[in-house]
Amino acid sequence: MNQVERLHLRMKELNISPSEMCRFLHVSTSRFANWKKRGSIPKEMLIVSADILKVTVTWLLTGEGPKYQSDVVQPEPKGITLEDKEILEGLKLLSPQQKKAVKLLIESIIEEKPEKPDFKEKEMREAATRAVDSRALKGRRKLSPEAREELIEQTLQEMLHSEGQLENQGYHNQTLKQKSR
Repeated sequence: MNQVERLHLRMKELNISPSEMCRFLHVSTSRFANWKKRGSIPKEMLIVSADILKVTVTWLLTGEGPKYQSDVVQPEPKGITLEDKEILEGLKLLSPQQKKAVKLLIESIIEEKPEKPDFKEKEMREAATRAVDSRALKGRRKLSPEAREELIEQTLQEMLHSEGQLENQGYHNQTLKQKSR
């Protein structure tokens, strides 16, 4: 018995038609039929199929080892919460393309730096640069690159500090308005 025959055997046990399986796998019926002709399933689809059919990849691939996923004893991962388990269960329902998109999203969230502050800081750095250059021009002074950069940095820090104070003051004013109501 080959991979495809084992796949069809398990589908029959679960009363899953080929067209339903195609929908679960997000593949066309012709692609599914080609697997039958070849007698093998692409690896990425083999893993997803095993998951859908609740059988082990090893059994689906070779016919050996435990057939059902529930027969495989797996140690409980440490630090996994109930919410984590629910998310992982939801991932099992996704197509390979959807899983890839979720993975990219997670990676971008992990690596993400807040965009707005960076953008704001970039604008403020440009403003600080213009201010330093303008002062140097008015005073008809030529600054060394190191001195110019140091002045830009000092001006930027002053601007960021002022911005923080304004935000705090705005927050306190808003809080006072809410309390007075």
